[in-house]
Amino acid sequence: LVREQEAGLLQFLRLDGFSVLMRAMQQQVQKLKVKSAFLLQNLLVGHPEHKGTLCSMGMVQQLVALVRTEHSPFHEHVLGALCSLVTDFPQGVRECREPELGLEELLRHRCQLLQQHEEYQEELEFCEKLLQTCFSSPTDDSMDR
Repeated sequence: LVREQEAGLLQFLRLDGFSVLMRAMQQQVQKLKVKSAFLLQNLLVGHPEHKGTLCSMGMVQQLVALVRTEHSPFHEHVLGALCSLVTDFPQGVRECREPELGLEELLRHRCQLLQQHEEYQEELEFCEKLLQTCFSSPTDDSMDR
């Protein structure tokens, strides 16, 4: 209803739906957490114009904090949402690079843990994409202006 209908999305935004999703992802109910992160990821892909709002709400920091919790299948969707948030969005990339987040080290450690587990392939791909997007050195071409 929210993803495919403009009226539903407007109501979602009016009722501070992104904050509701964030709180839902912090609950103990696994199914609620997964569905909330999945919806967030899809909203970011379908409506990238809201990335600035999410960054100003501290969504990058909140998502990284969720990834730091005990590992679960939910992390695949959190990392997917984080990937969507930084894709083609320099502000999101800058926030991920903040040293106090320690995201680069967290992602490298997670990659090591996941490499032996085929069932976590998508999560591993999200980790690798985040490392590439946020922490790889820019090429010489990108430095030319």
